[in-house]
Amino acid sequence: MGHQSPEIRGTPFPGKMDAAFGWLMEDHDTAPKPYAYRRLTRSRSSTIDTVAEPLNTYSSTAVRSYIEEGPLFHLVAPTVGSLTDELPQWMDRGKLLSDDLGYEWSALSTAQAARIFHYYLPVYFWIHSFCKRKREAGGLQMTAAPAAPAPSGGDVGTAGRPMKGEGALLVGFSAPQGCGKTTLVTFLKTLFEQEGLTCTVVSIDDFYLTGEEQEQLARAYPDNPLLRYRGNAGSHDLPLGRDTLMRLQSAKKGTSVAVPRYDKSLREGRGDRAPQGQWPTVEGPVDVVLCEGWMFGFPPLSDDDPALDGDPNLQLVNRLLRGYEQWDELMDAWIAIQIGDPKWVYDWRLEQEQAMKSSGKPGMTDQQVGDFVDRFMPAYRAYLPHVYSNGWKADRPVLRVQIDKSRSPIPLADTPTPQLLKQYFNKEV
Repeated sequence: MGHQSPEIRGTPFPGKMDAAFGWLMEDHDTAPKPYAYRRLTRSRSSTIDTVAEPLNTYSSTAVRSYIEEGPLFHLVAPTVGSLTDELPQWMDRGKLLSDDLGYEWSALSTAQAARIFHYYLPVYFWIHSFCKRKREAGGLQMTAAPAAPAPSGGDVGTAGRPMKGEGALLVGFSAPQGCGKTTLVTFLKTLFEQEGLTCTVVSIDDFYLTGEEQEQLARAYPDNPLLRYRGNAGSHDLPLGRDTLMRLQSAKKGTSVAVPRYDKSLREGRGDRAPQGQWPTVEGPVDVVLCEGWMFGFPPLSDDDPALDGDPNLQLVNRLLRGYEQWDELMDAWIAIQIGDPKWVYDWRLEQEQAMKSSGKPGMTDQQVGDFVDRFMPAYRAYLPHVYSNGWKADRPVLRVQIDKSRSPIPLADTPTPQLLKQYFNKEV
């Protein structure tokens, strides 16, 4: 399977581990180092580098070299294959993304070029390869990933787990709040649709309990602050989510599927499920379903796991999390967007609220943002180390994407084994 981290000798998780998982360690707040793109000059004031020599987007040789130097390409290459035959598609999709993002194709900045060729397109072609294989299978069973061992934390093999050729490809995105997952899946949807494929995006937020049901949950556990508001495990309608995903996966030509929507502006900002008449419908058959969520794919732990730290509130959430396996098992493949420190979520959420207020929309105060994010931190602290370990979703293809605080892709750090991680679960974040 994946690479196993070395034994502890002196400093826990030596080398690259310090940067990517410093939040697990005492007195260590170092963020991952930005990827050292070629032809770049560093700026002390920003994690975004500046281009000394712009990428020549009209040169196939230059673009190919730039793609191959990206932090994700070596992870997707075993699945996507060589650029020899596929480079025209990469350039064509790159130009499409550039136009949709409002970039100037002939003068891409470093951040823009990296977003397109080092992030969005590797993810797109990785998913596309499985979609293509599934369609070509024609209902026959197939191996879901290459048998050869993959790079550490990269395109993990699936030990021969079969994918059925029929139906949509379901891809789960496990990504922290504010990391840019909604923007990512939105543009992935655009790319698939430009190819004539039917792609729909589903957020687990749309499967929240109704407002009344959430209030009932809060009354049932009045002393548990993690269940007082929507967000943590226990605040979703599991049957609704499973039924929707299964309908999308099996939708036939001439049928349609109504996809639930949650409106956070209802009930004076407390949120509620939108009326069913307002749910968008998706016409079958569906080729790709991208399902994303901040806690999607979190693995439930044993009751005595040290990550739960004897916290009865988190222990209850952990027990409720076991019911989410009925969603996880429907996914054909997973993408984990990894961050260097969960505390970044505070800043990202604050950015979002400030942008809303500057556009004239109501938004939370800084204190309210802090209180809002606080209730997710126990789950991040308990489950992210497991999501970032090589054993996560070992029976599915997994692509890991490491990003820095500016949401730019960086080289993937070595990932520790669950056994090593357990020694650091009690680190406060």
